[in-house]
Amino acid sequence: LNLSNLSIHEFPDFICNLTQLRELSLLKNNLTSISVHIHKLKYLKEINCNFNKIKSLPDSLCLLSNLVSLSFVDNNIKSLPYNIGSLSSLQQLYLDYNYIKSVPPTISSLNKLTHLYLEQNNNMELSILNKCISNFTNLKQINLNSLQTNLYY
Repeated sequence: LNLSNLSIHEFPDFICNLTQLRELSLLKNNLTSISVHIHKLKYLKEINCNFNKIKSLPDSLCLLSNLVSLSFVDNNIKSLPYNIGSLSSLQQLYLDYNYIKSVPPTISSLNKLTHLYLEQNNNMELSILNKCISNFTNLKQINLNSLQTNLYY
């Protein structure tokens, strides 16, 4: 389902009723949040909400066990759900150009991860990520370019 470039301000409620949905693109809108009912999309494999104004990701997103690609580039996200490690099928995580200060330790459970992009998240504390990287044995690409980091060990 592609609902990109429509100037949408609120996450459309009907989307969560499309329980067989596999791909969701809400690129370049004016969204500030994602529905807490997103977990109803249990077959969702890809979600792309790049270039919005989303401030946070709901915890219920972590119930999408079939999710392979999660992309929220250029939003206003400050933190990730604690249980992000529950996304057992996740291979691609794109979170460039946000305001993420740190990643939860559960991120180390994303052992299928092949792509991790966190470019331009200023003042990100990297100690947890540093400890987790060795668990990402399938990682092919990682982008931490232009991070202004706080290194705490």
